[in-house]
Amino acid sequence: MLGPYHPIFQAIIQADYAGGWQTYRALDEPEGVDHRWGGYCLFALGQLLPAKDLLLRAKAERCTAAGIELAVILRYLGDLSAAHHELDVVLLST
Repeated sequence: MLGPYHPIFQAIIQADYAGGWQTYRALDEPEGVDHRWGGYCLFALGQLLPAKDLLLRAKAERCTAAGIELAVILRYLGDLSAAHHELDVVLLST
């Protein structure tokens, strides 16, 4: 165990993205932060559109910080304007 980190985030910091995704999928009722880290795992596994959907769900459930990962995905998808907007939203919420 690497400390009191979120279980999916623990998998991420160990570069075990498939394991993090499995952890996410095993959750009965994932919440915003779960969607955030599950989305990051999908991103790392090359699943950009499903990752984007999970990150949008995380933001809808008041996990504003998911905008950081969402901005990265939007950048990869070529939508720089939307990526900048997401980062602006995160900065304004801090």
